[in-house]
Amino acid sequence: MTFSQTVGAMAKRSASAIGPTLRRFWSSVALSIALTGTAIANISREGSFIEENLTKLSLCLFAEIIISWCVILYLESRSEESKTYYSSHKRNLVALGVSILLGALFYVMLDGLTFVAGVRHLCITASLLLLFLVIPNLNKEKGFEMYLVRLFLQLVIAAIFSAVVFLGLAAAVFTVSSLFSLNVFYDFYLKLFVGIFGILGSFLFMAGIPEPGEDISYEAYPKVLKSLITNVVTPLLLLYAAILFVYFAKILITWQWPVGLVSNLVIWYALVGTGVFFFIQPIAHESRWAEIFSKYFPVVIIPLLGMMFVSMGIRVEYYGITESRYYVLLIGLWLLGSMLYLAFSHKKRNAMLIFALAVLIALSTVGPWSAFSVSKWSQNKRLEGICAKYDMVQEGALTPSDKVSQEDRKEISAVILYFERYHTLRDVKLLPDDFTLDAFRELFGFEYDPYGRSYVINIAGPEETDMSLSIAGYDYLFQFEGLAYSEGPKSRLSQGDVSIEYDIDKQVLTVYFKGNEEWSISLKDHVFEIVGGSESGTYVTLNPQDMIIESQSQNLRIKVIMREFYGGLDPSLGEVSIYNVRLSVLVGVSGT
Repeated sequence: MTFSQTVGAMAKRSASAIGPTLRRFWSSVALSIALTGTAIANISREGSFIEENLTKLSLCLFAEIIISWCVILYLESRSEESKTYYSSHKRNLVALGVSILLGALFYVMLDGLTFVAGVRHLCITASLLLLFLVIPNLNKEKGFEMYLVRLFLQLVIAAIFSAVVFLGLAAAVFTVSSLFSLNVFYDFYLKLFVGIFGILGSFLFMAGIPEPGEDISYEAYPKVLKSLITNVVTPLLLLYAAILFVYFAKILITWQWPVGLVSNLVIWYALVGTGVFFFIQPIAHESRWAEIFSKYFPVVIIPLLGMMFVSMGIRVEYYGITESRYYVLLIGLWLLGSMLYLAFSHKKRNAMLIFALAVLIALSTVGPWSAFSVSKWSQNKRLEGICAKYDMVQEGALTPSDKVSQEDRKEISAVILYFERYHTLRDVKLLPDDFTLDAFRELFGFEYDPYGRSYVINIAGPEETDMSLSIAGYDYLFQFEGLAYSEGPKSRLSQGDVSIEYDIDKQVLTVYFKGNEEWSISLKDHVFEIVGGSESGTYVTLNPQDMIIESQSQNLRIKVIMREFYGGLDPSLGEVSIYNVRLSVLVGVSGT
């Protein structure tokens, strides 16, 4: 069946299903209309109080729609199993009651629209969506994948039809307003968009939700979607996996584990790949690419997930756990368990994997194991560890210290900023209950500085940064870019027998030759020798010759060029910190 034929058939079925859909989902339709009205009212809001309450109501109504679907589908599946059929009207009454009750609870939980409340509501909504996908399939051994395909197609069709209707009506309104000089403001089109997608779009989607016991044959798989997945998507995913494996091999050779970026690359690849894996199961036997992907994807992804866990572990060791890292680790653990199940289980029930994810996400929002509790515990431990290093904790209370390094001052401030931004300062165990940021210096002994830039003296490189770069007499060129925005503590580059490592925390550049440390320099010490005698309140500009460091070791000739530099100096500490630096390092091997 072609995609156009599928769209036509599903459109006809949706049009003929207006009555049955209303009978089957009238509670969900009513909630969709309420959500649309609330969203339109929010567009026309006046006052922050109204905005906050309408936003909370919209979020709760969206969750209520999904709850009503889950309840109706659950009751339908129970009726199908027990042969004791609930009437459609009773199912909707139960769904509406449960939705309103839970929606009221969600509204209370969204009090203040805080970070914690928002993330908790987002996770609960995501968990409900996952339950909506699996409830009709929990007791079935097959058919889950085609059920997902059917829902996906219905979502696409609902979006296309709604978009066509919106564009047609918007064009008509624009034409009339232009011809008859009517004042139609832009928010009218936004309200029209919300109204059409909120009511028509949601209704069309509900019209295509399969009935309980409905057999969705593999022949209903659209040829266009089949061709796209088997001939385009799966080869691209396999290519992407090959790229990640090459990078993995580089890591094993250099033994320099990256952090930050690699975690995001792997986790999103694994999630997209898992989704494609489910979609490809009904047609895995029809294409060589699809067969290879279906057979090897669960095995291939396991070592990549291992690389991600090591990368994330390094970041957690340095900076502790936050909510975002918690969820990366949680999703990573679910993916690892799912891949092991898919790789080694002979009797696969893929719906149970989605159900497990829904349960994990729901559990992550409450209790001492929740993302919020674990993150607060981790950041408190991080703060306590830094303070203990300088004997700042005496009998459970903080005492100020002027011996804290600039880097640790920034880290302490960053922890306080995390609690102030995402939680409350009362959650910091070392702080007094009445603590405010105005009392930071008195309590800690230095200024509150989460970005590490509270310096008396500012330092910058020369404005003319386009210095000519002669590579004569050197064998290797290494370029370090954007080090201020690197997420890891160290950055390392290698060519031949030479490796260069820059420690961003310590601001030390180290050169290795044949695996052994050959030469090292502290950039902040180098800059301090130049600007250490500067007077407070000055702005120091380095000379071009100050930006170049040349040296000779036993085996190497080394030339370091700071193409860009911006930093600061606190004379009380006698310490320079570097905000941003771009480096070119030339290395020549003696005897060549």
